Amino acid sequence: MLLACAGIPAALSAWLHPRVPVWPSAERLAVAEAEAREGEIGLAELKAAAFYGQSQSHVLWVDARKAEAFAAGHIPGAINLNEDTWESLLEGFVEAWDGAAPVVVYCDSTECDSSRAVAARIRREFGATRVFTLKGGWQTWQQQ
Repeated sequence: MLLACAGIPAALSAWLHPRVPVWPSAERLAVAEAEAREGEIGLAELKAAAFYGQSQSHVLWVDARKAEAFAAGHIPGAINLNEDTWESLLEGFVEAWDGAAPVVVYCDSTECDSSRAVAARIRREFGATRVFTLKGGWQTWQQQ
């Protein structure tokens, strides 16, 4: 009896006030995009950063592309580490990274999500805080 008494007003309310889908606002979409791009850094910003120093040796470059793309060309001194072959390439990362140097991860271009995935995994698994993704990726590097 109690359920019937509660059900009638609920049905009436749903009929009188149909739900309008709540679409994400432009602001919420912008926040989501900013969160997805967290830690992204451009070449100019990187070169201006205090940790960049006089040479690239103060930064560990991580190429998140597949081995074939890495072999075809990469940033000098970069190591290859990607999601597909994480376990087999991880030892090279551990040997190259001193635990303090900033890590800059890149892939082919801005549209490539591999660098963000690898950067997030490095942050999560190693507790690293200075891990960045290169805005524009390999394409930007080649154009400089």
